[in-house]
Amino acid sequence: MAEKLVRTSYLDVTGQPRQGSTALRESRVDVERYVRPLMNAHSATLHQWGICSGLGVSAMVGSASVRVATGVAVDAEGRHVLLAAGGSAKLEDQTLVSVVDIGVVLPTDGLSGSLVVTIAWAETFDKAGFQASQAFLMMETPLLRFRPADGFQDSGAELVLAQIQVDGTGKVTALSAQRRRTAAIAVDRVEFRAPGVTTTAGVTSVDHRVTATIAVRPDGALTASTKFHAPQGIQLSDAVGLAARSGALAVSGPLKVPGGVPDGLVVRDSAGVDAVLGESATRRGVFGLSHAELHPGVLGVNDNQSAKPGPGVWGKSGAVGVLGESDDWFGVFGTSPNGTGAGADGATGFSGVGRKWIGVYGETHAPANVGSAGVWGDGLNAGEGVKGVARGTGKAAVAAVHLGTGPAVFAQGRPAGVFSGDVEVRGRLTKTLLNFRIDHPVDPANRYLNHSAVESDEMKNVYDGVVVLDDAGAAVVELPSWFEALNTEFRYQLTALGTAAPNLHVAEEISGGRFAVAGGPAGAKVCWLLTGVRHDAYARANPLRVETEKEGDERGNYLHPDAHGEPAERAVPFAVSTRTRADLPDGG
Repeated sequence: MAEKLVRTSYLDVTGQPRQGSTALRESRVDVERYVRPLMNAHSATLHQWGICSGLGVSAMVGSASVRVATGVAVDAEGRHVLLAAGGSAKLEDQTLVSVVDIGVVLPTDGLSGSLVVTIAWAETFDKAGFQASQAFLMMETPLLRFRPADGFQDSGAELVLAQIQVDGTGKVTALSAQRRRTAAIAVDRVEFRAPGVTTTAGVTSVDHRVTATIAVRPDGALTASTKFHAPQGIQLSDAVGLAARSGALAVSGPLKVPGGVPDGLVVRDSAGVDAVLGESATRRGVFGLSHAELHPGVLGVNDNQSAKPGPGVWGKSGAVGVLGESDDWFGVFGTSPNGTGAGADGATGFSGVGRKWIGVYGETHAPANVGSAGVWGDGLNAGEGVKGVARGTGKAAVAAVHLGTGPAVFAQGRPAGVFSGDVEVRGRLTKTLLNFRIDHPVDPANRYLNHSAVESDEMKNVYDGVVVLDDAGAAVVELPSWFEALNTEFRYQLTALGTAAPNLHVAEEISGGRFAVAGGPAGAKVCWLLTGVRHDAYARANPLRVETEKEGDERGNYLHPDAHGEPAERAVPFAVSTRTRADLPDGG
């Protein structure tokens, strides 16, 4: 037995030696004694063919190639198909390529349509070995090919690694995990793997990931590493075991119901009625957490039509009766057509009474422009969305305070606000257009009269009046005592009535609360117009900036895009969502 088996990988899967190889013929005894028992055990252990590890496929959309990573698979005949760094692989045209650490790159030039990337067990005659030892040796060299997806027979002779879409120029346009399947063997545990597609830095990859394992504990019990999915849809996260106690099922770990189960978790009492009771003396009676868009953390519905219907949601606890938390919409939302309760629909939407402090308090930490609100009120039919009534002297019916730099109140509508009574503004008033509207003096019952205010690039005040000249053709105009404290940079206009006054002029400028005119006809009436620019303390502290640059999201957008022929999407953004509860899907 001088020439023992050179490489067991040269053997046929049946264990028969290759014809024409002296070295392999002489090692027949070794095959029967050692190799075949291992192969039979392997065949009994493996229940299906597929990919054991690695062999991921990746490509950048728009490129003319895909990359197959190193790895191991098993075909339908139980043969291991190994793509390893330092080895070789065979292409469709029988060309041999070297396998490097990152795998093998397969060009897609000249291909098009929907294709599958496959790997299959194959051999290649070892020319170098023959030249060195004059022995006919065959090397295992996996075969990598592109096959048309339509009509491909997925029998296990060729293992599908991924499915790709190639355009008419040979460029990859899509990559998916269709038809990829795995096979895993473990001694003390079972691994569950799932195909997946990921995209990183523009490169899309198809691979397998371990989703869960079931392992055997020393006492013989099974442990699920992540979560156990029962047939009826109940998930036991981090469960260490299930036990029956007095006919009840005890779960060690949180009990969850996946969103894909139509009816979720249903608990029925002894009378067969659906009922869930959550009660705690130290923490939470019921806890609801939602990460889904437009879905509440806890939804409670009571549609009883009797005179005394129950609440939509009832929670009893020494700490928190009901706690609802949502990353996007309502933390707790309940509907009860006939009653009053937390978030109830009926005579009262929500009732909060604070005998010592706050009746209703709302707080949100959600980001802007996602519909977040500390308190949200919808008047869906004819009622007010939010209504505040105050009876204390000097107290606001609705008070809004913003601790940052945004507005305390944002209103949107046609009109955005209606004030019936006096309005006081303690600060700068910035507006796009300022009008007054009154009942028309000539036809007050049927028409309005509208005027626009005077605009200026200064904080300008306008004053006017009429003065009668004395026998010398002069007059003094008296001004209020506060005039010079409020104004500066005066401008004058004089107009004589009923007669020409070419020499009419301002004889003395404003000083000491007066100015003088002269040069007119004796006894003539003179209209005077005087303007000044504010220079009081508040005006000096808050000067008017006539031209300013748009910043951030304002830049490139318009306050009134329609006036500039631009679409509504070009409006200067403001972080307030206009969604209402009517936007919720049926059932919350």
